[in-house]
Amino acid sequence: MTKHTGGIPESNSIRHYIFGLLRTAGSEAVRIPSSYELAERFSVTRRVARYELERLRDEGFLIAKPRIGMFTNPRLNHISATPVQKHMPLIGIINADGSHFVYGVPEARMMGCFHVALAEAGCMLHSIRFSFHDEEMRIRELKNLNLDGILWRVFNSDYPSREFMKQVLDSGIALAVVSDRIYPGIPQVYLSSENAEKELFRQLKKPRAVFIIANTGKMALADALVKRWDLPETAIRRIGKGNVYQETVEAFQAALREMKPDVVLCDTLYAESLPALCDEYGIDCEFITDNEVNHAPSLPDFRGWSTVPDAENAARAAVDLLLNQTAGPAAIQNKLKHGGCFL
Repeated sequence: MTKHTGGIPESNSIRHYIFGLLRTAGSEAVRIPSSYELAERFSVTRRVARYELERLRDEGFLIAKPRIGMFTNPRLNHISATPVQKHMPLIGIINADGSHFVYGVPEARMMGCFHVALAEAGCMLHSIRFSFHDEEMRIRELKNLNLDGILWRVFNSDYPSREFMKQVLDSGIALAVVSDRIYPGIPQVYLSSENAEKELFRQLKKPRAVFIIANTGKMALADALVKRWDLPETAIRRIGKGNVYQETVEAFQAALREMKPDVVLCDTLYAESLPALCDEYGIDCEFITDNEVNHAPSLPDFRGWSTVPDAENAARAAVDLLLNQTAGPAAIQNKLKHGGCFL
């Protein structure tokens, strides 16, 4: 799959490949394969490959030598590895099914924690967004990056298959997954939404009214709790405006004027802003998020329930699991605690 910009398609796979060469080239100027060779390798047209090479040259990553070819630019020290970095493991981090990469939003807190945990472990990292849906091509992309391992965050939707995870391992790339879905035989940190559901059902009394706020309109934990509580549809208000944050917040405010919820189940993106809105309306209710919550001193503490109370420790556990693959596949069970910590 390629992205089209201004009528000319872009190939992320070729960029990944070039950046992999830049990392290992150091002070050397390494010759880049021809547009014909790249087109054949990455299953794109020569026009796409030629355009990508020219774009990388214009951005300064490549140097063109007339009648000789394209070469990596050895002056790009922020991409070319230093002698110390050459001895550091290069770890790729992937979000969801790998078709997109998220950062800078609350749902991506685990990704940020991956950055911190990898830095503490003396690793370099590379953020990955696949160019193809085809699994064979995705494996090729990963191998072209010369990765030493991959951390993969999977929650709620966009689940890659266990078979594909197994192919990644079989290709010689170490892998650790953080997910609320069990991948048999795959090294993972398992964050159990099923255990969270049981604990919440035990701790919370049956609500009279429930708000469910999710970008996709779907939330497995919310649906499971509604079923356990045996709530009628009239007691449930589902709010979701795609990925439009402000419209969703406004819809939530409008709903508060019509109904007072006892429980609000929401994406983490809203878990840090909706409690304040309920305070404005004088509504005292429980907040539940099925994702990662804030523990940063720069933001207010999350005062509700979460299946991942401490994303930081979950990320460190995943890094430990990745860097100790000789210990074999393992699952680390999350313990849900009200205002508490992971493990």
